Amino acid sequence: MAFRTCTFILLAFSAVLAAGDSPSSLGFLKPDSTYVIAFAESMNVFTETQTSVNLGSMLKDDAPPVQTTIVHKIDHFVVKELGPANWVLLEHPSDLYDASKWNGKLAAESLLNTDYVSELEKKEDGSQQIKWLKSQAAQEIPSVQTWVNLSRALSISPPAKRPIPLKVRVNTTYNPPSKK
Repeated sequence: MAFRTCTFILLAFSAVLAAGDSPSSLGFLKPDSTYVIAFAESMNVFTETQTSVNLGSMLKDDAPPVQTTIVHKIDHFVVKELGPANWVLLEHPSDLYDASKWNGKLAAESLLNTDYVSELEKKEDGSQQIKWLKSQAAQEIPSVQTWVNLSRALSISPPAKRPIPLKVRVNTTYNPPSKK
């Protein structure tokens, strides 16, 4: 993590030297607005991968070990200030392990728009969904602000105004125990 942070700082510093005080191409960004920002995986300091292996089942009944990988990735940011060149002050959670709560909070805030709320009000369980969205949007999550050079961003877009279907990828391999 420290190496990745140092690499990010060096890349950012070299970008400042190259760009100087040139005008930003990010004039479409508005302070205090939320954006979904994607970075290249190799340069994304807002991602942490956690891997664990459960050997317990292997010891009990000869089942293979189970490996679990969780990726904590911040992709929703609040733009706080525009700087020179492509520098932007972004607000994000202070702990990467709060990424899913943070992304959920900002996504819920975006879904609480007039059109989608009026659509939900027409549904039978719509009031429950609105209540749940409001509870998600009201979460208190400790945050920090970081200056980031967005010239390395792959994409910048406003958050979705309608729910996006959840995509889950599961890789499994099962090797049945050998018969004795």
